[in-house]
Amino acid sequence: MAIKKKSKTDKLLAKNGRKPVAVVEKARRGPRGFTMPVGLAEGFGQLGLTQADVAGFLKVSKKTVEREFQKGEESEFVREYRKGKASTNRSLRMKLLQRALREDRDSLLQFALKNFCGMKEQVEVENSGEVTVNITMGGKDLKMPKWLEN
Repeated sequence: MAIKKKSKTDKLLAKNGRKPVAVVEKARRGPRGFTMPVGLAEGFGQLGLTQADVAGFLKVSKKTVEREFQKGEESEFVREYRKGKASTNRSLRMKLLQRALREDRDSLLQFALKNFCGMKEQVEVENSGEVTVNITMGGKDLKMPKWLEN
């Protein structure tokens, strides 16, 4: 005599005594042991793909890609991705600087100096006047809080 294995509906029926309307199964998880393709990582970085873009391209969940990036420098995939991204950043900087120098445009030079050389514009603001604050709530003026009076 063979013993029949209980199905999910039999288990549900046993719990509450009613016949189930529908059996909802959990979404199937991806294959175990998926390894990120290190050979493509540098190209992904050069293109500036986001983690969501990489996940879509590889047909894996975004969480899978996030887990790989959380490994940081331990992951060869992440190291190659960052190498590709750094290469593109270097190329863009060089193009910008060459264009700024060739065209002799101050706005491009200022942009490059601020973003790549850490220079900043300092703005000084002098306040030599009185400020009046009116607080209204529901169309009615409210009293000035004591901490705002001085």
